[in-house]
Amino acid sequence: MNVEDRLKGVSIPELPPFPARLSDYAAIDKKSLTLFITKEKRSDHLVLSWLAQVNEMIGPQKRFYLQILQLDEIAQLRNKGMNSTGGEQKTDEARIKQMALDLIKHGAGIGASDIHLLMRGTHAEAQVRIKGGLLVLERMTHDDAEAISRAMFQGIATVKDSSYNPLEFQNAQISGGEMSRIGLTSVRLVRGPAFPIDEGGGFVVMRLQYMEGGNGRMDRTRLEHPRKPQGDLNLKGMGYTDWQVDQLKYLARCPNGIVLFTGPTGSGKTTALNEMMKHIARGRPDSRLVTIEDPVEYPMPWAVQLVVNNVSDASSTAQAFTERLRVALRMDPDIILMGEIRDADSAIVAIDAALTGHQVWGTLHVTDPFKTIGRLELMDNIRLARGVVCDHTTLRGIVAQRLVPTLCPHCAVPLAGHEADLPKTMIDALATYGNPGDPDCLSRVKLRGEGCDECSGDAITGRTAVAEVVVTDTCLMKDFIDHGIETARRNHRSRGDTDNSMVANAVALVLDGKVDPRDVESNIDIIVSKGGED
Repeated sequence: MNVEDRLKGVSIPELPPFPARLSDYAAIDKKSLTLFITKEKRSDHLVLSWLAQVNEMIGPQKRFYLQILQLDEIAQLRNKGMNSTGGEQKTDEARIKQMALDLIKHGAGIGASDIHLLMRGTHAEAQVRIKGGLLVLERMTHDDAEAISRAMFQGIATVKDSSYNPLEFQNAQISGGEMSRIGLTSVRLVRGPAFPIDEGGGFVVMRLQYMEGGNGRMDRTRLEHPRKPQGDLNLKGMGYTDWQVDQLKYLARCPNGIVLFTGPTGSGKTTALNEMMKHIARGRPDSRLVTIEDPVEYPMPWAVQLVVNNVSDASSTAQAFTERLRVALRMDPDIILMGEIRDADSAIVAIDAALTGHQVWGTLHVTDPFKTIGRLELMDNIRLARGVVCDHTTLRGIVAQRLVPTLCPHCAVPLAGHEADLPKTMIDALATYGNPGDPDCLSRVKLRGEGCDECSGDAITGRTAVAEVVVTDTCLMKDFIDHGIETARRNHRSRGDTDNSMVANAVALVLDGKVDPRDVESNIDIIVSKGGED
């Protein structure tokens, strides 16, 4: 029976108050006679009593339906305007303190090495690390989680800062007393703000130190895996080639090391990195990803996103990035995403993270992927000397990317008849990229037209990514150290198992009639004869 049939002739009376202590776990839709509630609270006697009372008021021929949702889904319903339950969450110091202790006790009872309390603004989630992987211990309201955080740092911690500041990163320790009774010598704490900060987002990481022989063996069958991002890796849709996508998937499988995306501002690095982070989260949902960003451009509900804000200049921004990177390393991360390597200190911390077993992804402003080595060396020619940086297990990969306009197929014009619009040296250089036996390779080249209705007069339909993916190895790194950047670049590109240059990859699009060669030169580099760009 559909909703309309169920509700024919029904007059909905004023509903009785929903149980106050459960109000944050439920939402009510009077239009469809539905109570949305979390799985954990569905069988609570107060919920069952409320349902029985409501159904008695409505009458025997109709009844209120109960639908199970996750806590964050219920929060989303409220954000969309769904009526709340009308109850008010009432907290008291003793109850919250006991909730905090129970959370630690539960984690210790199942042998967790760490407990991560993640506050998302609308809801919160407690995750535990067991045998290296993360599992969901429980979900709770954001208010309860914030109160637990405050209780740990204000009331329970034995070593702590003098005051609790939600907008600062703070460390603390709980030891003795309650901890010894549950088999722990201490619990080390680190907490701080995280995206979405304006909604009270934050995190608490609890690192459990066990007494000898004291790790739990309680039933873990009720623990859930963290949710995965939906969809599939879309780099090919952005413009990456199949070969490039395969290489990036390989880099994502590496257990540690640094992968850098290079290019100027506006080259699409952040979008490509977001695709990679989603891909990694799908394959490794039990891993902790921590990001440091200025600002957060793509919310990642599966990650902890540390925000760099309220900084006045470039030097302060660089210092804030480095400080947050150090905080991230105290959070038991598996993967770290840096918005940008801005100075020597942040580069050194990133290298330290890679050397201690972390996978690090970041960006660097440099025009050529092979110039990454020189760019780092310029930051600090001692701490970031080539002998330090040029290790293929430390610096795993470098990805250069640009965005190039794509031609409108309806109004683009052929090169034939418009040769005078291009320099002769450009046309001669384009011809060298054709395959042997294809003397008419320029016949498919097209230029921007005048614009038409299909493209709203723009003569282009959008932009595509053009990239070069460099997977490092011992030969490349040895060339950097012994012979310099130019020789390393030339030898690497001359091999049969490596990527073409960005210019060569862009020219392939030109010869296919998809990109105007003038846009290649405007956005990437001058087109020279094939092989000359090495």
